[in-house]
Amino acid sequence: MTATDSAALGTLIDRYWEDRASLSAGNCPAELAGALETALDALDSGQARVAEPADGGWRVNQWLKKAVLLYF
Repeated sequence: MTATDSAALGTLIDRYWEDRASLSAGNCPAELAGALETALDALDSGQARVAEPADGGWRVNQWLKKAVLLYF
């Protein structure tokens, strides 16, 4: 997954995260469903991590955390 792909997915997931109260299992837009599948595939394959070491500490990729929560 490229940085551009991550940024685009992150923006999309952040947008839906803000409106998560209106989402349900039967009301998931195809655009969001595809983004969630892509994000989870990246996590499953090891291409992306919710948290990763950076600059002597840890960097949390909030959009991936949100993607996992939205998936459920």
